[in-house]
Amino acid sequence: MEIEWIDGFIIKVSARDDQVTLSANRKGLLSLAKQLMTLSQEPAGSHIHYDTNNSLKEGSAELVIEKMPANCPMQNRENYPAIMQEYEKVR
Repeated sequence: MEIEWIDGFIIKVSARDDQVTLSANRKGLLSLAKQLMTLSQEPAGSHIHYDTNNSLKEGSAELVIEKMPANCPMQNRENYPAIMQEYEKVR
């Protein structure tokens, strides 16, 4: 999978407790949008790994975005832990 960046992008990811914040300038958001469109065309299990060595601003938390299988029932968030256990089995 080819990952493309728009020159001048800035992206920062921070994680605190159970919240992740992704902050980006316009070029960073457009780059991420293009990359997510690319990822959507890949098979389940494909992922993009972001860190300070390849794209994120210094001090950022690492971020992995992974495509789930089509049969992963994420609609019922009350059962999220059980759903994720099932997802891990089919992955």
